[in-house]
Order: sequence, then structure tokens, then C-alpha cells
Amino acid sequence: MPSQIKTEQKYLDQLETRQLWFGTIEQTIDGTRMGRMKVHIPDITGANKGDSALFDCKWSSPFAGATQYSSNPANSDAATQTSYGMWMRPPDPGTQVVVGLIMIKAQTIPVILSCLFHENRNFMVPGIPSSNTEQGPNPSTEINANKAGANMNVQYTHKGDSVDVKSDTRPVSKIADNLFYQGLADDFVRGQSTSGARREDNSEVFGILTPGNRKDGNPTKRNPGHQFVMDDKSTNNLIRLRTGQGMQFLLNDTHNIIYIINKTGTGYVEIDGDGNIDIFGKGSFNVRTMGDLNLRADQNVNIEAGQDINIKAANNSPHPYDETRGLGGIVDDIDAALINPLFAADFIKQNNKGSVNIEGHKKVVIKGKNLELDAGIPMDSQAFLEGTDGGIKMTAVGPIETSSQKLSMTALGRVSPSGQVPGDIYMLSTGATELRSATTLTTGAMITDIQSQKVDIATNNTPPRVQMPLKAADYIKTNKKKLTLFGFDVSPLPIPIPTQPKKQVQGSGLPTGLGKDTDGNPATPPLPAHEGTVIGGVHTIVSRMPQPEPSKSKKDKPFKG
Repeated sequence: MPSQIKTEQKYLDQLETRQLWFGTIEQTIDGTRMGRMKVHIPDITGANKGDSALFDCKWSSPFAGATQYSSNPANSDAATQTSYGMWMRPPDPGTQVVVGLIMIKAQTIPVILSCLFHENRNFMVPGIPSSNTEQGPNPSTEINANKAGANMNVQYTHKGDSVDVKSDTRPVSKIADNLFYQGLADDFVRGQSTSGARREDNSEVFGILTPGNRKDGNPTKRNPGHQFVMDDKSTNNLIRLRTGQGMQFLLNDTHNIIYIINKTGTGYVEIDGDGNIDIFGKGSFNVRTMGDLNLRADQNVNIEAGQDINIKAANNSPHPYDETRGLGGIVDDIDAALINPLFAADFIKQNNKGSVNIEGHKKVVIKGKNLELDAGIPMDSQAFLEGTDGGIKMTAVGPIETSSQKLSMTALGRVSPSGQVPGDIYMLSTGATELRSATTLTTGAMITDIQSQKVDIATNNTPPRVQMPLKAADYIKTNKKKLTLFGFDVSPLPIPIPTQPKKQVQGSGLPTGLGKDTDGNPATPPLPAHEGTVIGGVHTIVSRMPQPEPSKSKKDKPFKG
């Protein structure tokens, strides 16, 4: 480093006075990719910021290392080292740093030991907290440095789940848009934050905020960075890991919740202190296990579908060679399965599964507009040819009662390899048997055999039994639940527009003015924010309904008993 040596020689008198200096980063481009930076130290070089007056500084870390060198040949795997440690990217130019000038073998090596925050420029660290903005409380950036007399501090007053914010107006951080689409714009538990270095004297917050990716490659303009926040304040005791675009993992001791959400708000999981586990997904909720799937509720199990419910015992058996179930081994077609013929008989026996069992201790009620019981089996099946399967069995200790507008019973019989099998109807009663009709009773058979100790044939009509009229079925009791619509998934992507209301509030029950038409003008009418707040909602059997806005779901307490 010839230029560095010349700099040391030129300013030798100043270098001998002390070893620690304040400097300002001027250049961060480093061909060695070791984080070296060129730093201006005005106490040494004065106002001279020429390249010959800058110190080429090494970048340091609280923890870094690598395994030891090996004497093995360079082309040997045993010669490979592994590195480890904490890598913090060098800060942007203009950042003040502490430089240590360390003498090694008569040569002074400048090393950056730490960084200093710009004066009054630590508000955003580490959790991009909220302050007042033109749109109300929102995650905010730093106050413009050219704004004279601004109060750099912010005051928060916690009122349950909500927070009052008092501060000078700041620009809105871009992450506020992500919180809006997640339904967390007004949520100070899962969304907005108070975790900042300027919250109180000696703030109780610890953490890291990365610089964020460059906007169009410009290092002076950056998008929100990633957050790792550990907050020890009693009213906001939490650990939060959140990406620059809003993906979040939250552990909140104050409100006793665990919360995970994706960046668009189309899916989240929440576990609260009452033991409620809410899972919301705009797409599918998929669960697969290679073992048993067990669902148990000590109270009620409520299953409801907005459209269809399909339950099938599919008879997908494990492959006989997959003894440890390591592959999952789903086999649908026995004939097409690649199995050893020696095991075919055992495999067919194993593949004879697929039962559905429904049991109720008190009673089992099945209701529907139309009900079908179908025990049909494929015609090319061996069971169909043999006539061994396809039966329906009904057994009752008490009476079996059937009421219908029309009752049809047909025994068709079937065709087997040995010939026609008749369709018999066999009815046996140990008590009285009555067949009554208000009009005509017809019996027809090739042979009619009536056997009885006494046969009475009369033309007079005995009084018919009184039958209860058919009535509509009583369905499962439902409860009305408010329903938040996922009304922000439109094309093009909705963005807040500068019209009233100034703050775009999701979940307020008012139109937000979101969205634009094909010409770029505000959508007419504006999209509703929360359709279910006043008149909306659904009648449902479920006791708790997770919403796109989790704060709405939290107010939905499960039923007891």
C-alpha cells in the first residue's frame, strides 16, 4: 500500500499523539471483498479528502474465524478450510467510524473498530417504529435533516392493544404498505411497532436493522431492511424477526401470542394465550402424514365447507417392498404396481382396505337435500363377478321408520358366469305385518303363495293409522359470524391514493378509496374495506372464524360447553 505509507509519513506527527480516531467513510468499493473502506480522518489530514489523504482501513467483526491451515496438498479435500463468524456489511459512505491505528512490524495498520450513529439518526433502529405521518401513525423514516427545530423523539401511550403516538411528522416507511395489505395497518401487536432507540431514555430495545436493498442500485436510497428485535419493555416485551417486505415471526410475551405471516397477508398462523390456534390461508391448507392423522376435541368438532365436503378411504396401500414406509409407497393400481409375483396374493389381501367408520354415542344424524347410499363396485372387478361385495346392511335394536313422498324397492338380481341370479325380496316379521294403501294395492307374481293359519279377505276398509305429515328437517344450529373479505387482491395491485380518508384503514367498515381503473383513475365505487362489519357475515356452525385481518379474529371467542 504505497499511498498508505506516504500518508503515514506525511502525517507522522499527528499519528504519534494517539491510536484511536474518529473518521468518516468516503469509499466502500473493495476489490478484495474483505470489507475494506477508505476513511477520512480530519484530525489527521484536515479538510483534504483526496485519495492520497484517505486511510485504507480493514473491517472488523465481533466474532470471525476459520479452521486452521492444513499441510495437505492443495488439491486434497483435507486441505479445505471452513469459515465462520458474524458478517455485517460495511456501512454506507458518510458514516462516522472509530478507527484504531495499530502498529505491526513498524507499519501502522488502520482498523475500523466500531461505527457511530449519525447525530439524532437512530429512530428507525431496530424495529422501524411508528410516528405521526401525513396519513396518521405509521412506520416511519428519519426526519428530513433540513427540517430545522424538529423534535427527534416520540412518545407512546399504551391503551390495551392500541397505542397513542405523539411526535413530529415524519415520512412514511415503505413497509407501511405491506402492513396495510396484511391487514395490520392499525395493529400495534402484530403490525406497527414501538421498538426504537428513541422511545425512552436508554431504550429497552436491542436488535439489528439491516440497511435494505438499494433502490435501482443507488446506495443513497434504500428499501426497508430486515429486522431482528428483542424488546425488554414491559408493555412491549417481544422478539420479532421481520423481513423488509413484511414476512414476520413474532413471539410476544406482553400479549401472549406467537404469530407468523407471509408478506402479502394471504396466510398466517397465530397461537394465543387461551390456547386458540388460528390458521388462515387464502389458498389451500394441506396436511399429509405417513402415519396416522389424529384430530381430537374434548368439546365439539365442527367441520364446514362453503361448497363441498369430500371424505374418502382411498385404499392406497403401502408398496410391499417399502417396509419402513420411507417412500410413502402409495399404490392405486394393483395390476400396474411393480411387485414380485410371489407376493401378489399377500399384496392383494393387504390392498383390500378403505373403510369409513362413523359412530355416535347418542345418535348419528345425516341430513341433506338429497341423500344417496351407493355400494356399487366396478363391473370389471372380481368382486362384482363373484357377487361378494356391494351390499348395504341396516341393523337396529329399535324401530326403523321410513317416511317418504314415494317409496320404491327393486331387487334386480344380477348376471354371474354361472347364469342369472334372481333378485329376491325377503321380509320376515315375528309380529303383525301390515300393507296399506289409500288407493290401490297391487301384487303380481308368476306364483303367489300365501301361507297362514287364517286368511281374511274383506272389502271393508279399517281406519288407517294416523301418519304425521312430512316436514322440513331441522338443520344444525348456526351462528352469525362477521366475515372480513379479502378485498385487496385486485389487478392492478391496489395502492393508497391521495384522497379522503387520508389514512387508508383496512377494517374500518368504510370505503378506503383503494384501487385504480384501467385508465389509472380512482376506482368507482371504491373497494369496501370490511364488508362484514355492519351488515355482512355468514351463518356458520364453526365457533371461531380466522379472518384475513387477525385482529378481527382475536375478538371472536370460542363457545364454551
